[in-house]
Amino acid sequence: MKRLRAGQPALVASLCTPIPWFPDYAKKNGYDGVWLETEHHLWDNREIQFYLSKHQSCDLDCMVRPASRSDSEVYRLLDNGATGIMIPHVESPEEAKFYVDLVKFHPLGDRGVDGYGLDTVFGLERPEDYFEESNRERFLSVMLESPEAVEEADAIAAVPGVDLLFMGPADLLSRMDLPLDLNQPAYFEAQRKVDRAARAHGKVWGCPCGNPEVAKAAMSAGARFVVMGGDFHSIMNGLEKSAQDFRTCRDGLQEKILG
Repeated sequence: MKRLRAGQPALVASLCTPIPWFPDYAKKNGYDGVWLETEHHLWDNREIQFYLSKHQSCDLDCMVRPASRSDSEVYRLLDNGATGIMIPHVESPEEAKFYVDLVKFHPLGDRGVDGYGLDTVFGLERPEDYFEESNRERFLSVMLESPEAVEEADAIAAVPGVDLLFMGPADLLSRMDLPLDLNQPAYFEAQRKVDRAARAHGKVWGCPCGNPEVAKAAMSAGARFVVMGGDFHSIMNGLEKSAQDFRTCRDGLQEKILG
């Protein structure tokens, strides 16, 4: 959050499957945080608890897209060390306010109080301004994934307690009956609308970026929360590169032998 408050782009990796050393590698390579994707992928509670602790020890922010949007699910994630919660499919300011109530303490929201989780080192380091600090440091990201959500971006950004607008291009383009092509004029126009909304209300916005060209275009449009890199793409690209290197070596040897 410090980098975002300074107006600088933050680099975030996505993690869809439990890889114990992933936070260490992310920190080593200069990432600011990791997004745990538990909405579409299977994680058990102990795995999530481990990763939240691991990220804290690595001094990395950890945002979670939860499998459930129930109050108890969100409370447990925050109490156990999540620094951000990402809520999918938010389409109105009323919905945004509902999730502010889950993530933020009174008077900004209505989050239930525990105070003995990892967020306070199990009660050992609970600051005097615990509620104010939590409201400041535990951020709420709402996902805009439909044309209706983009049209409501200004009203959603105006809700106190919403920290980040996050565009979900796959669902957005699908609901616009368009192919998944992040170079389309319609997607750029949606980015401009979200950027205007975020700027008008002192918020930040972001999106996933699969390659440098998409990332450059997004940051040029105002994005400051950039998700680039993750377990699936890294493993897929790494295996592809290794296979290509192997074939180059093999074919070179065969030419030498046959020659």
